[in-house]
Amino acid sequence: MIIDTTKNLLLHVRAIRRATITQNDRAARSIVDHLKIIEALEKRDTELAERLTRQHTLDLAAHVDRHCGFLG
Repeated sequence: MIIDTTKNLLLHVRAIRRATITQNDRAARSIVDHLKIIEALEKRDTELAERLTRQHTLDLAAHVDRHCGFLG
């Protein structure tokens, strides 16, 4: 059951990524976010890495809420 749930979740994540990556310069902003997360990890600043990861995820969720009503 966990494997099936994970597979379904990954299908949805891929669909959201495909739908959002070209909107409002998301790709460029996403790259910057990821580079900052990597930099924090390289500095072993786990609290900053967690905060940046959480913010990146919340920003994406807000973007999906605003611009992706067609996803259901």
